[in-house]
Parts: sequence; structure tokens; C-alpha cells
Amino acid sequence: MLLCLILATAVVCPAQKREKKSQNLFEEAMSRDEEPAFQVFVMPQIADVKYLSTERETFGPYRFRIKSANDLSEAEFADFKDRAQYLATCEADADIIIARLVHSYISENDDKSLVIEITGYPAKYVNFRPIGKNPQDFEMIRTVYPDAFSVSETKIVAPTQQTSNSGSNSNNTK
Repeated sequence: MLLCLILATAVVCPAQKREKKSQNLFEEAMSRDEEPAFQVFVMPQIADVKYLSTERETFGPYRFRIKSANDLSEAEFADFKDRAQYLATCEADADIIIARLVHSYISENDDKSLVIEITGYPAKYVNFRPIGKNPQDFEMIRTVYPDAFSVSETKIVAPTQQTSNSGSNSNNTK
């Protein structure tokens, strides 16, 4: 009987000690003072556009329910046009509709429905590559974005190439 009482006391006493520790108002634990830092450089990518049709195509009409023409906000209207663009792109199995024209209207016969038709040239992005593999890439960028090279003429080197002054210091990191 005495042995049972001693065992019961031994089991209850450590539980009481644990309870006292858990009554902290605040506690913090930390594994290290600084988190590791990662520096990443993303090499710009470029792609070509492949037209899926040489003729302008019409997509839709897409109908969207509205409360009324008077209650249609500019933000809702822009959202409906974006949704129609998405539906047209999916319908064409394309990535983009180039030279998009949007025709939208609310009919007098159905003033609770906004109708949107999209026309354009469906296309897909193909031939993704890091910029600089082809010297013509830079000429195209210089033509499309003339200000991109106006500040300083910096030579960009593809990741697989090295310049003469990229010696042993190329592996330095902070």
C-alpha cells in the first residue's frame, strides 16, 4: 500500500511541475539570429509568336448577366471584357488574341444581359529562349524599346559565355 502511495506521488508531482512551466505569459524560442539569404537573377526570356490564323477571327458572342445598364460599373465592364478575352483565347486554343477588337452591347430586348464579341488573330508563344542567344534579339529590343539602351551601352553576356574580365572573381557571393 505504501508502495502504491509513493508511485502515485511520483506520478502526480512531475505533472504539477509541468503545469507551473506552462503558465508563462510569454515565451519565445529561436533557432538562429539570421535567416539564410538567397540572391537570384532571372535571365530574361524571349519568345516568338506563331499565328494560328492569317485571317481575323470572330469569337463569341459571350453573354454576361447584369443588373441593368445603369448599374454596370467601369470595373465590372472591364472584368467582363477580360472574361470574354479569356473565353475567346480558350475557344481558339491560343495563348493570346493579337489585334483584339471588342464589340459589346446591351440589347433593348434583354437589358439584363451584356453581350461581348471579340475579333482578332489567335496566336501561340513558341521558341522560348534566354535573351542573347541570338544577336538579333538585342537589335529587336533596341528597335522596340529604344530607351532601354540609351543610359549606357552595357554588353550582356549569355550564361554559357564568359568575358575576358570574368576571371576567378566570378564565384564571389555575399
